Amino acid sequence: MGNEKEKTDIDSTADFFEKLPYYYNRGEKAYKHIEEMFNEFWKDGDAQRIQRLIAYIEEGEGNYAYRYIGGVHRILNLLHALQLEVKYGCVPVIDGCISMREVIDKYMTAVFAFRRIYFHLSEESVQEADEILSKFRLSPFVVYFILHNDQIISDNRIYKRIYRRYLMIWDDMEKSMFIKLTGAKI
Repeated sequence: MGNEKEKTDIDSTADFFEKLPYYYNRGEKAYKHIEEMFNEFWKDGDAQRIQRLIAYIEEGEGNYAYRYIGGVHRILNLLHALQLEVKYGCVPVIDGCISMREVIDKYMTAVFAFRRIYFHLSEESVQEADEILSKFRLSPFVVYFILHNDQIISDNRIYKRIYRRYLMIWDDMEKSMFIKLTGAKI
């Protein structure tokens, strides 16, 4: 088994372009299934559905979507964060959303806001980012996944700013979790 090639191995650039439509089509079908499963979570609140969806993306047919549709990486991040939110009793990232698309939009808006805070182009841009973030609650898990998986170079300055942003929103457990996850020196 160690020398066998996986069915999706691509040997050359020409091979890649030849196989791309086949694998991308499988990815699109898997993406639709991921969206259906994600949206089903809203209907029944079954936390086990999250674990099944993570496994589907990481190990099952959903891996085609993960490899060939870029946004699935963020969906997987959201699912891991949601799993931790459920486990630790945090307000979930899906709060106030009615579909997977809305959760992704919320996530991407937060990415945009955190980048504005990090780059600190002007005090006005940072204040606008704070206003954007005040519109929805994010758990320390979502914040961590955004900072560490979306090319935002994190440092203690951004950690302090985020901590202050959520100081009055997060409970003591969430504050502690943020400090542990990031290693922030508050």
